[in-house]
Amino acid sequence: MPSELKMVSNWFNIIKMSGKLTVIAAIALVIFAITMIVLLEHNFPQHRHINKFQLTFWLCCFPLMIFSSAGWHHEPLSTFLWGIGNDPQFYKQLWGAEANGSFVQLLNNIDIQVMKQPRGYSRSTMIKLRHRYQTEAAIINRHRHNKLADQTLIFNLSESFANPRRVPGVKLKTNPIPTISRLKQKNTGGLMLSSGYGGGTANMEYMTLTGFLQESSFRP
Repeated sequence: MPSELKMVSNWFNIIKMSGKLTVIAAIALVIFAITMIVLLEHNFPQHRHINKFQLTFWLCCFPLMIFSSAGWHHEPLSTFLWGIGNDPQFYKQLWGAEANGSFVQLLNNIDIQVMKQPRGYSRSTMIKLRHRYQTEAAIINRHRHNKLADQTLIFNLSESFANPRRVPGVKLKTNPIPTISRLKQKNTGGLMLSSGYGGGTANMEYMTLTGFLQESSFRP
């Protein structure tokens, strides 16, 4: 992925993690490959004539193809690319490589629009929203006995857990989770809306810690 190129600036730690033998072997392999290429070119030269037009074409075509990916996820290029079968898969890079090819998937990752800018978004709007919810929180917390600053929050995210009594049409004679219900009555508790199940654990952990519903707030 293009983002991995940023790790080049941290080359010293990468070398330490790789180990001395691996680094020495990689350097030796590069030197051997360069030596073999020079020897082969010297002893078995390939005389291919490339005219100026061909040279100019290929020198211009490749950079244009690379830098054009900066607009692949913006109109009108995004609609055109979707129409010819480009299907970016950012949740799992392997799926994207299998669907589009490794090179196209690499270009898909060069420019990613993380989130669509909502209509009316501005600093003043966010300040108004913050003031609004701070006011509502002050009203709600007025009658609460437990202060958040004095509590330790422990999240136990279980993708297979749910209260069966909340399932529409299901009636149970007894409470299947009496301990959890008792803890919720004695302490601060509530419900969590999960936008996924059966996988995507990291997504739900992110949503829990930030309050963002990732599937709806962020672009695919």
